[in-house]
Amino acid sequence: MTASPSTLLIACGALAREITTLKDSHGWDHLNVQCLPANLHNRPQLIPEQVREKILEGREKFERIMVLYGDCGTGGLLDRVLEEEGVERIEGQHCYEFYAGAEEFRAIVDTEPCSFYLTDFLVRHFDTLIIKGLGIDRFPQLMDDYFGNYVRLVYLAQFEDAELKAKAEAAAERLGLEFDYRFTGYGGLQSFISPMLPEIEKTAESMTAPKIYQPAGTSHIGRSRRRYTVRRWSVRHARALEWFYDLFADMLLNLHPLWNLIGYARVEAPLVVLERTTKGFLFDCQMCGQCVLGSTGMACPMNCPKLLRNGPCGGVRANGNC
Repeated sequence: MTASPSTLLIACGALAREITTLKDSHGWDHLNVQCLPANLHNRPQLIPEQVREKILEGREKFERIMVLYGDCGTGGLLDRVLEEEGVERIEGQHCYEFYAGAEEFRAIVDTEPCSFYLTDFLVRHFDTLIIKGLGIDRFPQLMDDYFGNYVRLVYLAQFEDAELKAKAEAAAERLGLEFDYRFTGYGGLQSFISPMLPEIEKTAESMTAPKIYQPAGTSHIGRSRRRYTVRRWSVRHARALEWFYDLFADMLLNLHPLWNLIGYARVEAPLVVLERTTKGFLFDCQMCGQCVLGSTGMACPMNCPKLLRNGPCGGVRANGNC
């Protein structure tokens, strides 16, 4: 019988794939990974308190808690929260630094300070996060405002993937930048997590023993039939749900004077709870921060246990496993 997870790792959603791969390949079954939405980087002032909420929720359930976040634009506020809560985080200001390593990253910056950086996650979601996220698709004239002072694009790759490399090169060409490819692998992720897990048997036998992938929370019975039934209902009633969503969005926009009076920071917290509860029930939402329900007929493509969009990548068995 497998022991309950004894370590909680609170991480950025942009690192989910790499952490999941490390966890599965090393058999870190007692490591529980909880990711916050990657789009919090657009509002970094929200990161510290959301991390604190995760810490407080996990305090009674786990023997140790660690955080896989850089400072990520919080201006030291995240470090202040972690100091108050007595929790350690990985060293580095951002994921570029702990992927490449502090010394190597400084060397890259010194070589060309005017560099724009991409990771595997950012390459996969380049159109969504960069082109659409910055409004360049609607206002092409913004391209020069955003990227006119950059000289090169540096792709820090976690996996050797020819398709991703080609997408990164295309992104550099689209932005009018020189292309620089550097393979970093997992960087400091593994060296940060491993020492925190003393229960791992680091013998040659345990490292080489084949392991069968078992998605978190998934037994041989498969996922909850009730949840799947609700998801199917949502897809069948996509048009009605889209109409209701548009109506609700218009109502929120029309109440802008009221939200402005109350303060958006105060309003956002209950709305996030409402969104997480409603979308979790209807679509098994993972709060990935890259919602495309309006383009997929209300069928969430992020339900794969590996957090792969449109997964499982290699097909699915009758029991719901990869």
